[in-house]
Amino acid sequence: MDISKQFERRRRAILAYKSQFEPPEKERKSKVYLPLDELEARMNLTATAYGRMIGVKYAEGFIVKETMRVEDVVRMPVRSI
Repeated sequence: MDISKQFERRRRAILAYKSQFEPPEKERKSKVYLPLDELEARMNLTATAYGRMIGVKYAEGFIVKETMRVEDVVRMPVRSI
């Protein structure tokens, strides 16, 4: 799904929870494994990779667990990688 228009707002919303990723000054380690800067890098990389798959700047992937009928795989409105 194309999230190019919403990407910056989504990024800011996720990063607003930085207290979840930075340990308090009294503690040595955070309870969360992923540091905030690495989280941001991974978010950008993932959104960019999904975006390239569908020809947009940023996208988010979704898993569909339901079955769907496909008459002609070649005519599906998606690109192969």
